[in-house]
Amino acid sequence: MKLSLALSLIALVPFTVAQDPSNGSQAMSPCLLQCNKEAATAINCGTFENIECTCPSADYVEVLMNCLAASCTALDVLSMISNSFSYRNIANILTDNMAQENHAGKPILYPGETLEAIGGFPTICHYQPPTAGDAISRPLIVCIPGGVHLARVFYGGHHGYRQEDFLTHWLSESGFGILSLSYPLDTNPPLMPTTGSAFRIADWGRQAALSAQSCIDRHSLSTRSVVLVSWSMGGRMIVQFNIACKRLGLDVQQYISLAATPGISGIRSLQDMSCTAAGYFDITSRIDAFCKQLDAVDKANNERNIIPREIYLREYVGGTPINLIGLRLRYDGQGSFVEDEVTHEEDSRVFDIENTPCPSALYPTSSLDSGHSLTDKATWGFLLTYKLESMVEKKHLKDLESTQKWDKLRALFHEAPSRMSREVWGNHFFFVGEKGARETAEKIGDLLNEGVILKSELTSILSSPETDPEDIL
Repeated sequence: MKLSLALSLIALVPFTVAQDPSNGSQAMSPCLLQCNKEAATAINCGTFENIECTCPSADYVEVLMNCLAASCTALDVLSMISNSFSYRNIANILTDNMAQENHAGKPILYPGETLEAIGGFPTICHYQPPTAGDAISRPLIVCIPGGVHLARVFYGGHHGYRQEDFLTHWLSESGFGILSLSYPLDTNPPLMPTTGSAFRIADWGRQAALSAQSCIDRHSLSTRSVVLVSWSMGGRMIVQFNIACKRLGLDVQQYISLAATPGISGIRSLQDMSCTAAGYFDITSRIDAFCKQLDAVDKANNERNIIPREIYLREYVGGTPINLIGLRLRYDGQGSFVEDEVTHEEDSRVFDIENTPCPSALYPTSSLDSGHSLTDKATWGFLLTYKLESMVEKKHLKDLESTQKWDKLRALFHEAPSRMSREVWGNHFFFVGEKGARETAEKIGDLLNEGVILKSELTSILSSPETDPEDIL
């Protein structure tokens, strides 16, 4: 840890402990705890929780500074962050430090990334402003990755990457601001503290919603509207995200699936369920399948190596909290996964139609991702149909009986799944590589426009039932 970082931390550590002294020692790593004890003992304060003694003391600060600089790491310090602490400033300081630590085995943040603790868990945030248009009034697009992946899969950033190969570049060109969020992952080398083994779907939704609110405030966006875009396993958190957004006064205008899976248990099966030392799902059994599909992406882009395999393994993937995967498993804290007392449907609230954001879907064409190529249109169309049905009050149905508008309503429901879905050539990574990234951004725009039109048509049909022509005769 650099001396400048230690100096910055000195003013913050006693402050965070003062927020909740009873929990201070529990939230600290052994290194931090030892340094605080040594500093308090050295100046005869007895304990570092004696804030009337430690906070005003320049000697305490000096002893603590020297100990931190000599003994502790940036991840040690970040590990003390919990929801009861004022952690934002600490996280920002650590982000600046980690971004500079580029020697072997040290975490490296890409340009534009910030490591923060939001909702009590670590996350890596990346905001890309628009290069065209006006993002101040347009909805903020929030991108959520799938299992074992960092959100870098949306924006890139590794050494030698081309921005044109990644989705956020083209969304930015279309006039949107994009917030990409990585949930807690166990990576090698480490990027985040591995404190998320108990991270649940509800935590995921809440963290993403709080991050969206923070981004809107930080960048002075006047909009309170959000478009949620999630990939693969990221489809499991959409209801909890919408619930959290409502509590924060944010409007989720639409949800767009990128080959995503809803929060239904067992819809995607896994065989090898080993866990990492930190209690996350070990990704080893999944990597080969992902690498094969990335190889196909390279071939489709004139044999260019979009994400070199060694970089992909080191900087794009990591162990995943087991609660997110949809198998009703949890980490027992002793090296094993056991049955969870909460069902995945209860955690994801997938059938809470009232709180489901209006869904739409982009799905792949390749047999390498047959599970999504064959089912996504029907899967998300099913949820869309019930979402639309929940928007129709029963009194309207009585008024529409035996009118032409009833026929129009039936037609709208039957065609909605096709209108709110688009195929994109490719496999599970269809949005990676210049051609796929550009096409995906264009079709996201198409789906957003179609969503506005569909809702307008539904409102028109329900607003004032027409008189049946036969009644006039």
